[in-house]
Amino acid sequence: NDVAQRIVWDTAPEQGREVYLEFTDADNGDAYAWIAFGDIDGGPPLPTASPRAQAERTAGAADLAARLGMLEVAPQLRALALQAGDPDVRAAAGKGLAGLDAADAIAALGPLLADPSQPLGVREQFGITLTELNSPAGRSPVLAALKGMPYRVQQRWAVPLCATRDGADS
Repeated sequence: NDVAQRIVWDTAPEQGREVYLEFTDADNGDAYAWIAFGDIDGGPPLPTASPRAQAERTAGAADLAARLGMLEVAPQLRALALQAGDPDVRAAAGKGLAGLDAADAIAALGPLLADPSQPLGVREQFGITLTELNSPAGRSPVLAALKGMPYRVQQRWAVPLCATRDGADS
């Protein structure tokens, strides 16, 4: 039913212990269902923004840093691009790094293009970023990794490669 039901749980016996709450929706139907909970006291604070919103803010900050030429944040962008995490954040950080320090971006991102332990989407975006630098040094790791990529990624990399005479010639 759609009527909220208040449930109060005395957690005093669990004081000092790590506990997990699991909420299960018992609706077996094929229609839209929802479950809600709130007003949980004593737990860790919930984030002020959703993980998606946090990722979008970080990506926007990386773009803004590159547009403003904030060279002092290049090390943080490099670290974000290289660490495991949200692929969109990593891609934005790599693009921001490329906008600030192309040589560092090539050195950091280039080796990842052919690394199968990296998510394909991240490698795809890093390849586009390096290709868009429109430099022989940026194209080199892309061309080296191109043969080992799926056809879809090859197509995505070919578009910025062919956008310039030098890229098309490579």
